[in-house]
Amino acid sequence: MFRSMAKVGISFVIFSLFINPLGLAQEEKLTLVKAEICEDLRQNQCVFPSRIVSVSVGKVYCYSSFIGIPKIINIYHKWYQRDQLIATFVLKLRPPSYATASSIQLRDSDKGPWKVEIVDQAGRVYSTLRFSVVD
Repeated sequence: MFRSMAKVGISFVIFSLFINPLGLAQEEKLTLVKAEICEDLRQNQCVFPSRIVSVSVGKVYCYSSFIGIPKIINIYHKWYQRDQLIATFVLKLRPPSYATASSIQLRDSDKGPWKVEIVDQAGRVYSTLRFSVVD
């Protein structure tokens, strides 16, 4: 019985080295660590995060921050007003971590419910941020 367990142990080590040569840590998984709607950006940080934005602010931002970026890749900020796609922004992420943002100008006709979907090239939704534009 001891002999068969030793063989299994050796097989496991060989198999593990084949999957992960040199025993290096596995690549991190692309992870969204922060996503916010805000009224301004300063020094690449979201300022005045809010779910209710006054049209008088003039502009609204969607901020997103990722870790575990394996290579330069694109993500998308899809802006919807009343469930109708209004704009799609293609944003590049650079390894190993990266923050990016998109924005839209606000007009009186933009009052009402909005959402921004943060998605990758395959269509995976990382977050859906909902907010309202008011007087």
